[in-house]
Amino acid sequence: MITQRAVNYAKVLESLDVPRKDVEQVRNLLTEVEQVAEVLDNPLVRWEEKKGVIKSLMPESMWKFMRLLCDHHCVSIQKDIFEAYEDLVLEKQGKIKAILRYAMKLDSEDIEQVEDMICKKYNKTGVKLTLIEDPSLISGMVLMVRGQEFDKSAKGTLEELQKTLVRR
Repeated sequence: MITQRAVNYAKVLESLDVPRKDVEQVRNLLTEVEQVAEVLDNPLVRWEEKKGVIKSLMPESMWKFMRLLCDHHCVSIQKDIFEAYEDLVLEKQGKIKAILRYAMKLDSEDIEQVEDMICKKYNKTGVKLTLIEDPSLISGMVLMVRGQEFDKSAKGTLEELQKTLVRR
């Protein structure tokens, strides 16, 4: 769950008009080389050393933002910040992010129908859809959009049936 604090930092980052490739470069660096994030987040590491890490490993367009995260001890929530930033960028483009788990391989027509349904429901022009194969669903699919889950799977139906029978 992305906190309001992460969303606020994402808004700051978005307002700085940093090139997307620079944001992605830093996001990848902090994700792939966890020691960098640990050093920047460690209160025992002096600011001069943190500044050296930032200047040597990151694009200049990101220096100010990374200093802000270090000063406010928020490097530990950088994953949420970058995710919220991505959501803001998509929102600005009139798009939305969704995750679709499916039991059996979907063809392009099925995926297109899901994307069209999402666009209509949320009044968007496009969808960044992440597809995840999940055989445990037995059949059908589960769609996650903005924290809402739409379960049209056999597994979900069986679980609902079980809850109903237990209540009786």
